Amino acid sequence: MVTELSGAGSNYPVVGQVSMAVSSGADTISESGAGATPEVERSPPAIQSTQVTGTFARLQEQQGLFGQAAATVRETGNAVQQATGLLAKAKQGLTEIVKMYPPYPVDSAQRAAILNEVSGLRKQVEQLTFPPPESLRLADQVLGQQYGNTNPAGVQHVADEVKRGISGLATLNPTSASDSAVSNALGQVESLQSKLQDASTGMWRDVAGFVAQAGTPEAVRQGVAIRQQLAGQNGLGIGSNGNLLQLAAETK
Repeated sequence: MVTELSGAGSNYPVVGQVSMAVSSGADTISESGAGATPEVERSPPAIQSTQVTGTFARLQEQQGLFGQAAATVRETGNAVQQATGLLAKAKQGLTEIVKMYPPYPVDSAQRAAILNEVSGLRKQVEQLTFPPPESLRLADQVLGQQYGNTNPAGVQHVADEVKRGISGLATLNPTSASDSAVSNALGQVESLQSKLQDASTGMWRDVAGFVAQAGTPEAVRQGVAIRQQLAGQNGLGIGSNGNLLQLAAETK
């Protein structure tokens, strides 16, 4: 889905805007009366070339933003997946201690080994890296505002949930933590797992909405309009840029 994101963006509202800019310089046909020979009015070649080249530059810049957003979502998703896996292992260890009957003695070597492992898993979550804040904000802007959703679930929200959640987990002393402290830690881990699940689901819902918007009839129509405007203008000095713009305008 993220791969689709990086290729679908050029059919978003920006395409509608720039396709209108290209259309303003395209050929127009007027008829003076019934049966009259159509009169073709053409913009000067230099103007047409400038318009098409400008359109390509704007789409290329927008496509670059979509690519950055896709990379940010992918990196954030990978980090959350790792965090989820590590928390699942921590939950398993804490649950073993809580559910053990008869319970492990507080000074049990096996109990201490489990809590040491849990502590190590927590440190691994703390060391997970996320994209910088500016990249997270950009991804939110692309996924939300580009298709009218001004309040996306938030890529940055996902990253914040991991950082805030892991910092709020209780630190357990492997050789002296009480059964009550272990039980509370288990509850914190379960709560964080739930929050991450909700945040991650919201992020991917934004991605799905973004990609679905790129496949609407209007988006496809805009892409076709741009390709039609470019037809026959490759000889006006933009060369291969015309072909590149056609590819950028298509819904992937």
